Amino acid sequence: MRQPMTFGLGFADGSQVLGNVPSPAGDEEPPSRILDFLGGFGSTHRGDERLWTWPLPPSGRLDFICRLGAVETRVSVDAQLILDAAQRSVQVWPDA
Repeated sequence: MRQPMTFGLGFADGSQVLGNVPSPAGDEEPPSRILDFLGGFGSTHRGDERLWTWPLPPSGRLDFICRLGAVETRVSVDAQLILDAAQRSVQVWPDA
């Protein structure tokens, strides 16, 4: 029997987002954190997913959360790595 897998993020401020919480339509600002699945591929032993989250995480610990049935695994990184990368980003196409 296959067990459902849920992916999420835990933030240093205590908030978290689990599962697919999609972006709202249009230019409306989301009421809370979002975690949107943008697709992926895989096999019976591996899966690669593309995810997008908003807003950027607060500084501190960022947990990547995976739940498979009743079992939860967390891997933590320093969110500053993501915040530093965001500062180096460049807008290629300005809004029309």
